Amino acid sequence: MRLATSDLYESGYFLCGGARLAEVIPDRSGASPKIVFTFEGDYGLEEMRKNYWNGNATVNLAEYRRSLETLKDIMFRHIRGGTGAGSNGEKRRRERNGFRTRQAV
Repeated sequence: MRLATSDLYESGYFLCGGARLAEVIPDRSGASPKIVFTFEGDYGLEEMRKNYWNGNATVNLAEYRRSLETLKDIMFRHIRGGTGAGSNGEKRRRERNGFRTRQAV
């Protein structure tokens, strides 16, 4: 299963909940550029999405914060226009979380 969202906080919840971040694609088609995070796997993503939007989501706050920091690193790198390795800390977080990024065509 694959699920895409441009909501940073929902993405942090998915990442914190064990979902695998499969792809990050900048979407510059609208008036305001967005980053679309795509998750995949059999992690009950639809159930997680439902819990998130119904206000029933629970997380470890320290892990959620780390997830948001990782996603923000990725997001700001794309906003700046670079897809390079970035800082060593960012590279280690990307490797630890096991995902790749892709530039939009």
